Amino acid sequence: MEASAIMRANPLTIGLAVAFAGLGAFYQFFEKNRPPSENPDSLSIWRIEEARAPAILSLEAGDKKIVFERKAKEWHLRGKGDLPLDSRWEPSYSGLLKPSAERKVSDTAPFKDYGLDSPSFRITLGTGQEAKSLILGEKNPAGEAYYAAEPGKRTIYLVSSWQVDGWKGLLDKPPLASPTPKKQKNSKLKG
Repeated sequence: MEASAIMRANPLTIGLAVAFAGLGAFYQFFEKNRPPSENPDSLSIWRIEEARAPAILSLEAGDKKIVFERKAKEWHLRGKGDLPLDSRWEPSYSGLLKPSAERKVSDTAPFKDYGLDSPSFRITLGTGQEAKSLILGEKNPAGEAYYAAEPGKRTIYLVSSWQVDGWKGLLDKPPLASPTPKKQKNSKLKG
């Protein structure tokens, strides 16, 4: 009689194990990697309204620096003929107006413990006293986020890698608009 009771419990145990495995997979694939904009637990580092956004953005990594500038309502890559940017610019730029952190790491820890004493990447929106800057240090041990801070402030944040990768992409491969063909004067098709 005990053997049949064990046999009946076995499908129930298997069903519960499958249900828990499904919940674990759901968390791993959907909840854990959810972007901060959808994550109610994310922290805002700063928020700038688009209408009040600075007209200058500079990005620096090591000896590489790039500056974007808004002229009228269009953004351009400064230098190299002030090349206009295409629509791939918008998501990363919008994220810079309201960067978010997964969590606050510390208000008292030394910057050198997180690689922030020699930042690997610097973002600066605007110029002068109104400028907003964010420096990035090392990746966290899990490799899923970077340590970040605002220069002159003591708070250290953990910012997701996907967000930082978008910002670094602006530096590595600026989203330049495709050139349009120039119209030729008095050109006629022959043939």
